[in-house]
Amino acid sequence: MVNMEELYGEEYFARRKRAFEGGAVKIFALEVLEWARGSLGFKFEGGRALDIGCAHGYVVEVLAQLGYESYGVDISPIITKGGEGFLLRASWLNLPFPPESFSLVTSFEVIEHLPNLEAAYQAVKEAFRILKPGGIFVFTTPLNHPLNKLSDKIHREHHNLLWNIEAWRVFLQHFTQTFHLNSFLFLPLARFPVKGRFHWVRLPPPLARHLMGAAIKETKLK
Repeated sequence: MVNMEELYGEEYFARRKRAFEGGAVKIFALEVLEWARGSLGFKFEGGRALDIGCAHGYVVEVLAQLGYESYGVDISPIITKGGEGFLLRASWLNLPFPPESFSLVTSFEVIEHLPNLEAAYQAVKEAFRILKPGGIFVFTTPLNHPLNKLSDKIHREHHNLLWNIEAWRVFLQHFTQTFHLNSFLFLPLARFPVKGRFHWVRLPPPLARHLMGAAIKETKLK
């Protein structure tokens, strides 16, 4: 069995230094959060927020700038080096927080790294467990696109869960009936933001390669 903590150590982040550049990550996270706010009609009203798979803590900083008491968790030892806010080394499958602790939970490009469907279900169940009633879960993930699979081989990624948008609809209905999904494509200059914008465009499947989702905790977990 693959050791997840070793897999996502310093070497993993060093090979993807450009992808994890702080400015680009922050711009992308903020734009996804703005889309989620517009889609679900909620406000950034403070409270506590958690970023799952936080790595260096860039999204944690964005959440703090939006007025939240912000936290981040990651299984990687990289979390102990740099970043601001409350950063904890922990697994998404067993979050060290009591129920209904957060108003907002985010996870950007993380869930696809989980080993199987059972782990994905447990992870999202954990996210909803720690959300307050009416709390928001926001995530992004690659879709089941041929170019994503090719890219994974070239860049030695470990994306175990690549689904289409309909599979995501069915999956999220186990947790809530109120959610929005938006399929999109990173443009070629995606990692070089110009004039404060991150270059992505909304496209329908099968053209889109990524998905952003936003869901409200409104029902009890099954």
